[in-house]
Amino acid sequence: MKRRFNNFISIENFSREEIFLILKITERMEKQIRIGINRKLLERRTLGILYENDHHSRLSFEIAMKKLGGNVVSYFSIDPVKNARIISGYCDVLAVRGEKEGTSELISEMVTKPVINAGEFHQDICKIIEILYSINKTHKTLENLNIGIFGDLKYNRFLHSLINILTLFNSKLYFISHDELQLPIEILKELNQNKIFFLESNNFESVVDKLDVLYHNGITSKEFINHNEYEKAESQFSIDENTLVGVNQNFILLSSQPNNMISKRLDNSKHSKYFMQNVCGIYVRQALLGLSLGAIKYEK
Repeated sequence: MKRRFNNFISIENFSREEIFLILKITERMEKQIRIGINRKLLERRTLGILYENDHHSRLSFEIAMKKLGGNVVSYFSIDPVKNARIISGYCDVLAVRGEKEGTSELISEMVTKPVINAGEFHQDICKIIEILYSINKTHKTLENLNIGIFGDLKYNRFLHSLINILTLFNSKLYFISHDELQLPIEILKELNQNKIFFLESNNFESVVDKLDVLYHNGITSKEFINHNEYEKAESQFSIDENTLVGVNQNFILLSSQPNNMISKRLDNSKHSKYFMQNVCGIYVRQALLGLSLGAIKYEK
């Protein structure tokens, strides 16, 4: 593949083949880091992190860069765009986490350094690759899996983006949500038009025994006008060991963290892979940093 990527803004800019190549590079990065190779891959390179709100994504980027021998400069700003040119002068690559949609793309057009989207609404490329990599790592495939997604399916555009990417792999999709937070009709129509199998449910019990993967994104009180309704939904969609009775032997539970709707008693379950998922996020960020700086060649 001749194409070289400097900027990683949206997962939807990448083809199915390109996503598989990124996953392959991430896997190679994990193996090399585990045996002590590449510890100086990005030596004398500096990552600048621009962020509007503190988040574990910032920590993940810092660890990823430092484990490759690089330096990190983190800068909190309520207006990352305003400060992007200044910070880009101090570093070799930028990771940007903005509150406003399009922040990363706008900055990538302003600066000459590579830009990685570190999370903005539905365009969290790192998290989506992290989820795909975690699924592939445990199931040894992304193809033909039964994948459940729980969360605010109505308003959460990150989940909409994740759903769109999963359709590339012939997934059967199970959407679990509160009645008030189900997927918009236009997305359901698009899935139907593309002949993607999906099933909607307002409870886990009716679908959990069919799943290979459940991504539990959680919900927050701001999604409900009535706080009592939120408390009912939180109780209804919380997960404990009883929820997972009858799941497939190879079933895995992934999640955004922290997630108070998942019982702490599940942390040590063989099915719970959300801590592994967080570690995989380090390897994903290392792969993207290496690719963006040309230290890793984008090839088969």
